[in-house]
Amino acid sequence: RGINLCLGTDGVASNNNVDLLQEASVTAKLHKALNNDPSLLPAKEAFAMVTINGAKAIGKEKQLGSLETGKLADLAIMSLNELENQPMYNPYSHLIYAMQSRSVRDVIIHGNPVMLNYKLCRVDEAEIVSCAKGYKAQIMKEIDR
Repeated sequence: RGINLCLGTDGVASNNNVDLLQEASVTAKLHKALNNDPSLLPAKEAFAMVTINGAKAIGKEKQLGSLETGKLADLAIMSLNELENQPMYNPYSHLIYAMQSRSVRDVIIHGNPVMLNYKLCRVDEAEIVSCAKGYKAQIMKEIDR
């Protein structure tokens, strides 16, 4: 019917999980089960829901959402070294059904690395954790009142 189906995440407020690959996996599996049709929503289509279809949803499909000349160089480089990522037969199927965000090794946005070898490049991870623990303490104080 021409409806653009896409997935995204709005942060931890929803389900305390920002693993877009897991969301795509659950979506694909759920629709297969609900419709009693294992061929419904193939992995390649589920992957499109988190890439090019997401870009279409925000009117930016000419700038991002796929790897093409002239588009922004936004990449997530996945590691295949872990046992849970072996063996791989089909990249789309593997991304949707086997991999999770912990397999993201490097992230490049607009051609600039923001995560290399599992480490964030532009922020202090320890500072983020410390800040989160501080917020937790404040929230717990309010809850205990």
